[in-house]
Amino acid sequence: MLVVVAVLLVMNYSGSTNEKANNLLFQAGKIAPDSDAAIGAYQKVIDAYSSSSAAQMARLKLSDIYYSKGDYQKAEELASPLEKSGYPEIRILGLNNIAAAQLGKGDAKSAAATYLKAFNDNKNMVKGLSYFNAGLAYLEAGQKEEAKKIFEELAKEETAFSTSELRSKSKDQLIWIASKP
Repeated sequence: MLVVVAVLLVMNYSGSTNEKANNLLFQAGKIAPDSDAAIGAYQKVIDAYSSSSAAQMARLKLSDIYYSKGDYQKAEELASPLEKSGYPEIRILGLNNIAAAQLGKGDAKSAAATYLKAFNDNKNMVKGLSYFNAGLAYLEAGQKEEAKKIFEELAKEETAFSTSELRSKSKDQLIWIASKP
């Protein structure tokens, strides 16, 4: 009986904790984006409820804020723990934030590798977009052959993870690559 009571207390506390974390995240979202107050509010969610899904969402938001401010290092640092998230959507968004920050820092080769990591995640619902972004990053890194392989794959009709829009954009990229020496 004592074990059952302890389990119920822990479950109740856990539910209460998640609710508190979600409420704190909701309150942070009501503050003007990119403001110091928003930064503090999102950081409070991370500090108080570090292992919650709300804290992971707060990391994404803070990463976006720092990226928009041009602090790519801080944006990458905030998003990096999300690579291990048990929530596929958060994990993929985190990888995209990391890659964008790497591009912002001028490290296109690392960004391509990060986009490929997102592409290779079997839970990624937008695999084609991750792959396309890897191709763009390879172009920026001066690795035309790697980019070309990606765009050729995305341009194929039978590529399951591509869309008509990605096929078209990939064909445009292939034309651009062919026109440049």
